[in-house]
Amino acid sequence: MRLWISQLVVASAVLVGISAPVAALNDKSEVLGSERVAEALRKSGLSAQSSDVEFVSSVPVSASAHKLRVENWRRMDDSTAWVQLRCEHSGDCVPFFVILHGSENNFPTKRLQNDEDYVKPGVVRRVAPLVRTGTRATLFLQSATSRITTVVVCLENGVLGSQVRVKNPVTKQILTAEVIDKGVVKSTF
Repeated sequence: MRLWISQLVVASAVLVGISAPVAALNDKSEVLGSERVAEALRKSGLSAQSSDVEFVSSVPVSASAHKLRVENWRRMDDSTAWVQLRCEHSGDCVPFFVILHGSENNFPTKRLQNDEDYVKPGVVRRVAPLVRTGTRATLFLQSATSRITTVVVCLENGVLGSQVRVKNPVTKQILTAEVIDKGVVKSTF
């Protein structure tokens, strides 16, 4: 009976086009809490309390997942930032995003990691695409009442802020989405 329910959950997710991590169905997994994320943010130099963390979606992690790593962050406005995190070991969880709320003083003036697309003032250089044709990307679909995260295939190269066409490999639906980070696009529905 339990196996049948697990298969039903996976089949439902595939039909809708939502990627469901296998770890979510594992008895030895747990849902990541905001305190562990806040701790990882503090270790990376961002001032954060657990109440400042908003999950874009629930994040299943294996029970053995010990360390989270902040990959990147980008300000949305003066008091909000998108933060990309991942588990130290890729098998423990999928990369994920959180929204960090707080005062302007919470965010350092420099990026947490070397940004390949950073251009010094007065220097002109070609910016490398953040998404490339034929590669997979994470798509955040958002409406006024819900958010959906799924994996898509990019049909065009794109730099930060550009609009690209993407295709859901399950439903074959083609959408237009905005590039917001390396391997990440967003759209509304």
